[in-house]
Amino acid sequence: RKTILEMTNLILIGCGPHAKRVYLPAIQKISGVKISLVVELESQREVTEQTLSNFDYCEVVYTKPFQNEVPIHLADAINTHIVEKKVSGVIIATEPTIHKAYAKWALKNGLNILLDKPITTRENVVSDINQAKGLIEDYDELVSDYQNLQKIKNTVFMVNSQRRFHKGFQFVREKIKEVADITNCPINFIQAYHSDGQWRFPSEIVTQNYHPYCYGYGKASHSGYHIFDAALEFYKASMPYKKHATDFDIYSSLLQPNGFFEQ
Repeated sequence: RKTILEMTNLILIGCGPHAKRVYLPAIQKISGVKISLVVELESQREVTEQTLSNFDYCEVVYTKPFQNEVPIHLADAINTHIVEKKVSGVIIATEPTIHKAYAKWALKNGLNILLDKPITTRENVVSDINQAKGLIEDYDELVSDYQNLQKIKNTVFMVNSQRRFHKGFQFVREKIKEVADITNCPINFIQAYHSDGQWRFPSEIVTQNYHPYCYGYGKASHSGYHIFDAALEFYKASMPYKKHATDFDIYSSLLQPNGFFEQ
């Protein structure tokens, strides 16, 4: 007797370079899983249609840029699709300043969430202390929304920090744990740096909207996020029971675009 498996439908919000390189090809390889709706900016219509021409996806909704909350007309359009297609999850692969708006909307609708890193960021976060503190407020607000949802139903909210799953990172984590088990000593010093193989020219820093440097946030909200995540994973791997740091100090410095031009 054959068992007919019901298709799992997902929504992809943001169809930029990362989604094109990672999410679309990966999901196409998973049987029983389909992206039934893509949400993208109206300004990206031509590029999005070209990207999706190679994939069998059903529907695309375009929107103008917005801030703070998902507009009612856009939310209504997506919510209708969720009901019709019995959507169970959403992938949020947008520009990070809009992560919070889409994450809160997804939590309100009881969806499983895969969110690109960083969790949130804000314009001028490198120079405005209120914006910097706002990152903690964003996090606390999303955690509260998620915990309230779990009282009603169990869902997954995962931040995609994919280098955790890289075989090289996993190998290092295993070796750190091996040494810690032998010596009963946790890591007490980590030095980390990251190079992504990209070189931004001055004109690109001013104009580029993908992984930008012109809005007052930069590397720590881009691929540099992996440094924080990897350092924590390595530290946890080395930490024997009841033997951990009681406090830590943070010293930070940064190079802004004018300094980069000077270099």
